[in-house]
Amino acid sequence: MEHQFGRVLYRRKETVQIQRKAALRSVSAYRTVLTEAVCLLARTPPIDLLAEERAEVYRGKKKTKTQRAIQRVKQDARCALLQKWKDRLTNSSKGEWTRALVRDLEQWMSRKHGQLNFHLTQVLSGHGCFDQYLFKMRIREDPQCSHSSNGQNDGPQHTLFECVAWENERNQLITSLALIGVHEPIVQENLVSIMLMSQQAWDLVSGFSCTVMKKKMEAEWARRRAEIPPQ
Repeated sequence: MEHQFGRVLYRRKETVQIQRKAALRSVSAYRTVLTEAVCLLARTPPIDLLAEERAEVYRGKKKTKTQRAIQRVKQDARCALLQKWKDRLTNSSKGEWTRALVRDLEQWMSRKHGQLNFHLTQVLSGHGCFDQYLFKMRIREDPQCSHSSNGQNDGPQHTLFECVAWENERNQLITSLALIGVHEPIVQENLVSIMLMSQQAWDLVSGFSCTVMKKKMEAEWARRRAEIPPQ
């Protein structure tokens, strides 16, 4: 029995790793993004909760025959899954930045628009061309922002909402959002909720993220090239 239990645990870890790899690829995330965050971004519930949902639907189908009742069983199972996932995320200390942005799990999961890309995923995960992240990865010697002189660490919060280097891009985003009727301030608490309002709003925030992250990456590549000693 102990040997069989060990095999179950092994297979479970193996399955989680497969799910994690698929989620990383689907949202073009760096491998350093934690499983909790990348599964949230990819809208892929934890594999054990998915298994529980499937089992609940299977048991429910055996007890009922009408299509309407089966649909209700599926809805109840999905609601239970989302509640368990939400509780798990609330009690987790991992993927803090992503969890702080994606505040409404049901709304995020049920959205009908919006695709993630390499640059937007960096913004939503906090893993990307930020001096704070590059410092953690031992690529830069300090985490302070290399695009402004205020001495603040360059994380996603600073880049998105504070850094003066991206003030023009930020103001353009605010102006463009206003033109489609979105007048809310661009802050951490409502960034994702603004994106979920419409495809236009999503595209504007995504475009802002892509523009800023591309410029940051170009600056970082230029810095690295300048550090290469002449032949």
